[in-house]
Amino acid sequence: VHGAEYMGYKVRLMKKKGKEIKKEVKKVTPSNPRFGEELFVKYADSTGVISPEGLQKISIDLKLNMNTDVEVLALLYVCDSHVYGEISKDGFVKGMKKLGVTNNDRWAAASGYLKQVATEGTEAKEFRSWVFKYHLFKPGQKVLEIESALVLLNIVVLKQHEKNGQKFIDFLNSSGKKVLTHDQWNNLFDFLTSLDNGEAYDSSGSWPSLFDEFHHWLNPN
Repeated sequence: VHGAEYMGYKVRLMKKKGKEIKKEVKKVTPSNPRFGEELFVKYADSTGVISPEGLQKISIDLKLNMNTDVEVLALLYVCDSHVYGEISKDGFVKGMKKLGVTNNDRWAAASGYLKQVATEGTEAKEFRSWVFKYHLFKPGQKVLEIESALVLLNIVVLKQHEKNGQKFIDFLNSSGKKVLTHDQWNNLFDFLTSLDNGEAYDSSGSWPSLFDEFHHWLNPN
């Protein structure tokens, strides 16, 4: 098997019985180092930022639900959003470079890259910590009001920890808790992973006391 390229098309050829047979033809989309800047113009408003309306257009183009898909939060994170629901030009361009989005094909596949950011490796932990801080709207606020926490848990947690994540959400709904702390939020994902893996709960461990209460709620006897 050998390959040849001609006028932007990649042609894979296979030799069979002395003849060269065209195996497949695949268009090669060239990379554009200014793609991020050009793409920004498509979604930016008259003030020079991507606003929530622009995010909605991006969500439609990437086949995402702006209100429920974690990939939208991951886009805000990658693009270093500082104003809630907005992305600057500089942030967007840097975000596209980070994701390796340099052409329309890569942009069409961006939701897959964003899901990796939100769910895999050490960056996922940084992303989750950022999500918590991104939703602290009041000056000096250090905890999430439980209504906001429940919305974010449904977006960030349930796709990875469907069974035990839903149980934790049910627990919070019935507990009368008013807030969730940063420490509780950051530890929750490792805690749920341990439950998913069938590990025995160690009440003498270093988990936040909220998880002790959850464990007792799950096992009242």
